[in-house]
Amino acid sequence: EDILVKPVGLALGTYLIAQGEDIMYMIDIHAANERINYEKYMYELEQKQTYKTNMLFPLTLEYSHNEYMNIKENINYLIDMGFDIEEFGINTFRVTAHPTWLKQGYEEESIHHIFELIGEFGNRFDRVKFNEKASIRLACKMSVKANTSIGYKEQEELLERLFKCNFPYTCPHGRPTIIKYPIYELEKLFKRVNFSKENSYE
Repeated sequence: EDILVKPVGLALGTYLIAQGEDIMYMIDIHAANERINYEKYMYELEQKQTYKTNMLFPLTLEYSHNEYMNIKENINYLIDMGFDIEEFGINTFRVTAHPTWLKQGYEEESIHHIFELIGEFGNRFDRVKFNEKASIRLACKMSVKANTSIGYKEQEELLERLFKCNFPYTCPHGRPTIIKYPIYELEKLFKRVNFSKENSYE
């Protein structure tokens, strides 16, 4: 769906006001980012071919014995995703490479989330459920929080990416990302329609 929507500005540090043809949009910036990131992560996790990058400084991850065993049991899924992992002492892994799609600047945090989630599954690992939960968790943690100012160019990019999503109108938790006000609804609110001519403000 190719919708031409342009940003107007930010309101209350949380909402982006935008307009299209005869429609005003109010967009929850955090929820919109969650939807964009969720669909991005779901797409990447479903790919058969993975691309990875070596870490400048390998990451050491230490767990409780149970968590360690759970991760070890499902280590092949992590390798399939694009991680290079080795056992490194008692209940510890060392990560030397990670998939290229991890958010830049948040690689370490993302790795922690993914490994913790693998550990939570234990011997009941389900790839479909994992992809869903990992995408939601990463999308939530990596999205722009409320009261974060974004410039006009970023606002344009957010709108473009949001309207390219498969399901742009809700975040992964089911909350609305966009509230639309067609011009007719606005004119009703301001009593510009259904008024007799003598009461009209025009």
